Parts: sequence; structure tokens; C-alpha cells
Amino acid sequence: MTANLEKVRALSRTMRLVMVALGVFVAAITIWYALKAATDSNWLAEMLQKQFGAFAPSSVSPLQTGLFVMLNLLQTGAVLIALAQLARVFGHISATGGVDYGTAICVRGAGIWFGTAAVLMVLSTPVTSLIASLGQPEGRRFLSIGLETQHLLALLLSAVLITLGHVLALAADIAEDNRQIV
Repeated sequence: MTANLEKVRALSRTMRLVMVALGVFVAAITIWYALKAATDSNWLAEMLQKQFGAFAPSSVSPLQTGLFVMLNLLQTGAVLIALAQLARVFGHISATGGVDYGTAICVRGAGIWFGTAAVLMVLSTPVTSLIASLGQPEGRRFLSIGLETQHLLALLLSAVLITLGHVLALAADIAEDNRQIV
């Protein structure tokens, strides 16, 4: 039993580090994209042309750049909070050697934040198209709406984590009741 407990703790510590590393990687990529967009408006215009084709503007204003960067930071913020919640989950498991009510709350929180990130991903396409249309002459404005497999997978991940959080909370309550009876 002790050997298995140590394996759980070691794996949980490793997964906590993986979540932190993934968060650092996501943050670094986001900062790089934000700096690239802020310093090279042609690069941002090219990215928009890849996404929207002929409808995309040939140049991007500083206002549009700022709005694009803010939208990207908002999405990344939700993902980073979700990853931090998962890191806390693995931290709880490595500290306690098991799953308690605090772990369940963190799992549920991670699910909620991944859900928030998924909704922001779905909404980012129309918002991005509206921002890209700013300042366009009449007849060149557009609205793009899309739902992709990655959006659905993110929503599914969120639902699974929220459900798992509820199940773990119930299991922690049952375990506590059993301890009090014995």
C-alpha cells in the first residue's frame, strides 16, 4: 500500500510540473504573438488574410491590433487559470495521497475555466471578424461564424471535468461519513 501511495504522489508531482510547464509555454506563445502583432502590423494583416481570405483588411490599425491582442489575452487567461486549477488538483493529490473535497472543488473549477475558454474560443471567430471589419468601407464589412471540432472537444472536456468534480465531491462526502461511522 505504501509503495502505491508513493507512486501516486510521485506521479501527481510530475503532473503538477507538467501543468505548470504547459501554462508557461502557453503564456510564452501568447506573449510572443502579442508582441509580434504589436510590432508588425503587416504580419497581423497576413494572419487575418489566411483566416478570412479576400475579406480581410490589407492593413491593420493600432486600435484593431489592440483589440486583437486583448481578445487573445482574454482567451489565454481563461486557459491559464484552468491549467493552474489542474496544477492545484495534482498538488492536493501529492500532498494528501488521495482525493478529498478540496481536490474535487479544484477539478470542478478547472472544468468551469476550460468551459469559459471554450466559449471564448467559439465567440472569438465572430468577434475577430467584427474587429477586422472596423474601418472597412461599405460592402467590405463581414461577419464570420464558425464552430469547429476543437470547440466541441473543449466543451466536452469542460463537461467531463465539471462532472468529475461533482462525483469526487460526493465521494469525499461519503468517505467522510464512513470515517465518522467507524
